[in-house]
Amino acid sequence: MEFIAKIFKKESKREIDFEDLQNVLTRTQPPIKKLKISTCDYSEVYPRIYVGDWNTAQNLNLLLSLGITHVVNAAEGNGFDLVKTNEEFYRPVNIAYMGLSLSDDPDVAINEYFDSVSNFIDDALLQKGKILIHCIMGISRSATIAIAYLMIKKRLRAKDAVEKVKKARYIQPNDGFLKQLAQLDNDLFHILNH
Repeated sequence: MEFIAKIFKKESKREIDFEDLQNVLTRTQPPIKKLKISTCDYSEVYPRIYVGDWNTAQNLNLLLSLGITHVVNAAEGNGFDLVKTNEEFYRPVNIAYMGLSLSDDPDVAINEYFDSVSNFIDDALLQKGKILIHCIMGISRSATIAIAYLMIKKRLRAKDAVEKVKKARYIQPNDGFLKQLAQLDNDLFHILNH
């Protein structure tokens, strides 16, 4: 922890804000893929961590071929903007599951799940597993979860975590989620420097 604190002390003492993360996102990103309805869209954003869409999450053969052992559904539920999968859906193929019933709405407190979902992801990786984090399109909710994980467990600053994920796939967390990531960065940075 001391080593990490020394690294963070070398960085600017200025707090990260929403505009800082927006600037990282507006730099060059991979091109948006033109998707067909039946196409699965996923990317490995960190070793053994995939971010993807609802089609990927529902394609059990694809998940098995990728070696996915764990799934986080950041859009669990029935209805518009939600994905109807659950623990029972993945049980026949022995994939561990965590569901978060989150709307892609700037007012949603996604940060309430950062610690628990980061622990779930970390447990998967410690077991030498692979994890898919998904929502509907894999650009806002699931990307936010992946970024928060990299910040909490891998100790990346928010800008670095956003940059890492966006190098692998097109992402666009909504403004409310970016603000919550900026606050997480400031909270983690404050803890490491005191």
